[in-house]
Amino acid sequence: MGDPERYRKAEEVKQGQENDPIGIFNKYLLDKKIATCSGFEMRSRLAQKMKGTRLLSLQKPAPEPTLMSCTRIFTIKRIDK
Repeated sequence: MGDPERYRKAEEVKQGQENDPIGIFNKYLLDKKIATCSGFEMRSRLAQKMKGTRLLSLQKPAPEPTLMSCTRIFTIKRIDK
């Protein structure tokens, strides 16, 4: 995610965060005791782990093209020529 203040004023970013539907919904779930803070923390840790895994995979060399080619593709539907 980029820097939101790069193109917007700080007060505009703050107002956007206050009106963020996901943040509002998270607060609703916490207020109604439908979700717990630990559930949101777990989601945040999982997102960080996924980001780290993605960055790690981008550092690896690309696979050989012969390993990526499909010689046969199967489908459940019949395709008439």
